Amino acid sequence: MKHENMLLNNLIDATDDGFYLWDAEKRIERFSPNLLLLFNTIFYSFNEFANFFEESDLLKRNLNEVKEISKSFTIKLKAKGVEIYCVCHGRSIIGSTNDIVGALLWIKNISNSVTRINNLNMENIRYAQKLRDFTDVLDIIPYPIWKRDHSFKISVCNASYSKCVKSLKKILNNNTLKNNISPQYYTETKYIIINNKRKLYNFTEVRVEGSNKFVGYAEDITQIEQLNNKLNNYITIQKTLLASLPVAIVIHDENQRLQFYNRAFAELFSFDSLLLAAKPTYEEIFGLLKVKETLESNDYNNLCKQKFEFLNTLSDPYNYLLHLADGRTLSVLIIPHAVEGLIFLYENITNKSKIEA
Repeated sequence: MKHENMLLNNLIDATDDGFYLWDAEKRIERFSPNLLLLFNTIFYSFNEFANFFEESDLLKRNLNEVKEISKSFTIKLKAKGVEIYCVCHGRSIIGSTNDIVGALLWIKNISNSVTRINNLNMENIRYAQKLRDFTDVLDIIPYPIWKRDHSFKISVCNASYSKCVKSLKKILNNNTLKNNISPQYYTETKYIIINNKRKLYNFTEVRVEGSNKFVGYAEDITQIEQLNNKLNNYITIQKTLLASLPVAIVIHDENQRLQFYNRAFAELFSFDSLLLAAKPTYEEIFGLLKVKETLESNDYNNLCKQKFEFLNTLSDPYNYLLHLADGRTLSVLIIPHAVEGLIFLYENITNKSKIEA
């Protein structure tokens, strides 16, 4: 018996767990050495041991019950003031006559596991918050956004998609990606009816790399179309107006290439329509003019010497006189406009110059 007890004690001491034993017959209690090492302290009574934990009342109540009734229990314990977590398995010890002869509490330190679980929970909370943040961002975007699985069923979508799902489904069920599995990118512009209003939407879907899933979005470009129509109408009206003016007008783009001219300009210099259709630069047009070179022609010399570079940085209207070899004098007004080009207005002031002279 002594040998068996020694083997049993060595076996118990070999584990990392500890135990508390209450002997009903001898009215004694025993703490295993490992239990004392587990908490790095010495306990002289069960009450002192129980008070070490935040759940002391629960532990005391369960121990009193197993002393009176044959039962077992399992509770989790946390040490007061320190991050030590344990699992306590308690049970009654039954004698040969079915009487309760003692009680056993088996204590297992689960601090490492609890710490890992707490860290995972905190990480899950952070990821959940990030997910909520991304969801909030996606839901506030006015564009419908969705993701489709390999069966082309919508698996994820934002709030904007849900608002016009009936209108979008018809388009998405007939698009190129569904009918042809090979494209990596699909875009299409279509009119749809949303809330009884005709809208123009641009649809885009992109295949998720390495899968048969797709992420897509739809952009309402109705207002853009309306603005483009208004702009085109405005440009048409502007060109019609400029074309009918008796003043010679020509417009050059940011690279100084000809973009527009009216009939008065072509007639003023007798330029061929084929020449103007080739969109020559201002310098090329200027080179075709028969300019009267004089020492007093400062504007002409300024233009030639600087090779027209000053036109690239012109920010205010610029006016100069152009004296042609045929005796005509032209007033030239250069006006920068919003799209980084230049408007040139030519006025024949020959008679006016002679009168003033």
